[in-house]
Amino acid sequence: DFELFLDLTGEEIPDQVFIEKDNYRYRLKKEGKTSFSFSFKNLQQSTLFNFSAGGFSSKEYKLEALPNPIVLNFQAHLNYPDYLGKEKETLQNTGDIIVPEGTVISWRFNTKNTESISMRFSQSGIGGRSAELERTGAAEFSHDERMIANSSYTIRTANDYLISDDSITYWINVVPDMFPSIEVEEHVDSNSAKRIYFNGLLKDDYGLKNLSFIYQVISEKGRGQ
Repeated sequence: DFELFLDLTGEEIPDQVFIEKDNYRYRLKKEGKTSFSFSFKNLQQSTLFNFSAGGFSSKEYKLEALPNPIVLNFQAHLNYPDYLGKEKETLQNTGDIIVPEGTVISWRFNTKNTESISMRFSQSGIGGRSAELERTGAAEFSHDERMIANSSYTIRTANDYLISDDSITYWINVVPDMFPSIEVEEHVDSNSAKRIYFNGLLKDDYGLKNLSFIYQVISEKGRGQ
């Protein structure tokens, strides 16, 4: 919105003043004996206008609408660590993300009226840092980030005229990759003290490929076999 104020001087001041724009005529709001105002609502493009009162018209004026840098849409490509065996995934216009630790997220932004984009990451206990995105096309920007901890991130666009106030903040939740765990119990055969059994439980977030049972037999003389 844009508020326009008009003040008149002269021996005779008209009681009503009109503004003419887009082939329409609107009456200005009278603020005082010589002052008037008019509100341009939700301005989307540059507008030409002039004033008229008492049979007279002013020169033509131009209210210029500066282009607002905006993100039209974006993608987040998820490249998981190889050992997880998960296929790559692409999210469309999804800002809040949950990923395993070590995942590389590749963002691709499609923009309008934008000369630059910055992303600010803020990790708990680490503080914030900013990254200027790489321009990969006339209206495209990209950035890759390996995620190792929970983080918020803010996207801010800019052009030659302004830095957008419409910053967007999202959250990335990182699932930590815990070490495999093992629990083992030893049981002696009730029929033979020389026969020992072992059983246990293995746990891991992403499964196990193999288990090695390593042992050493000590002879009566104390030498390993």
